[in-house]
Amino acid sequence: MLKPRLLDALRRFNPEVPGDYLQQALAEIVEPRSDDPISENHRIHDWLVGGFRAITYTDDDGQEQTPTIRLLAANADDNNWLVASQVTMRRGEFHRRFDLVLYCNGMPVSIVELKRAGSLAADLPAAHAQLQTYLREFPMAFRFAVLTVVSDGITARYGTPFTELHHFARWNVDEDGAEVASGSPGADGAAVTGLELLLHGVFEQKTFLELLRWYTAFAAVDSGLGKRIAKPHQYFAADRAVGSTVEAVRSDGKARCLAHPGLRQVDGDGAVHQPDHAGAGAGEPDGRAHHRPHRARRSAVRCLRRQPAATGEAEADPPPQGAARGAVEPDHRRHLLHHAAEVRQEQR
Repeated sequence: MLKPRLLDALRRFNPEVPGDYLQQALAEIVEPRSDDPISENHRIHDWLVGGFRAITYTDDDGQEQTPTIRLLAANADDNNWLVASQVTMRRGEFHRRFDLVLYCNGMPVSIVELKRAGSLAADLPAAHAQLQTYLREFPMAFRFAVLTVVSDGITARYGTPFTELHHFARWNVDEDGAEVASGSPGADGAAVTGLELLLHGVFEQKTFLELLRWYTAFAAVDSGLGKRIAKPHQYFAADRAVGSTVEAVRSDGKARCLAHPGLRQVDGDGAVHQPDHAGAGAGEPDGRAHHRPHRARRSAVRCLRRQPAATGEAEADPPPQGAARGAVEPDHRRHLLHHAAEVRQEQR
């Protein structure tokens, strides 16, 4: 946990709240209230989505105020993004290094476990098992985690910290939701890996915040509480439906359901239509190029530059303490994949 970054975000997003009360809010946000990681994760998720409402004070006019304190900005660019490699965690006899941690406003919102490509032990089950070990040893490190990623250096899957491996999903689509096969040639002619697709997709800043706000759910399961996050086809199906509705409002008020290209569609007057893809653009078999509004995309990890290793111990949720080494900040020069390759090279 990087408290100075979170406090800075609280001040920027909530200028109407006196500083002393933002300090109080910070202290309450970072302090665990239980030792159950999924309960803590659920509580933090509610604050990330709806804001923090637990501070009451009397303003200068004598009015009692209980403000909604925002932890995240709606505009992705207004948030502070950081990726750190080899984050050292210590708690009692446990001493581990997390491969990659993504921070948003100082909060560790994603943890990535990368295995070395080509190694016999470098597979997705091993990466997932490693994350589960971290979860047992450092449960409070996952309080803010929206999702986790496992990779063997080539393929990759994402899920929640509490998801079994067989429910982890590939992000095997491009930015418009069209399926892309692993190994397909990219813009530079080189084969695209599953890891690249996932990094460019899930960690695009706007997409990441949408997955957090609109596509994450908690529900009761046999074991107690469960957390789910949408797979790419679910994300884009809902996104196309919303885009269709927006387009209908802008035009004649008639919308067609685009949840699935093979389903019958009902327009705004209740008339039923069979799907007609004749007008679809190239590579757009369901016509989403006509119905899904264009969105400018900027990846949280698309272009990064290596920064000097941080010295000393970085802050972490109590009781763990972490030290971030080789922190990397967003810019327009390098992709996280290059940095990840350097991390793997350092470990050899």
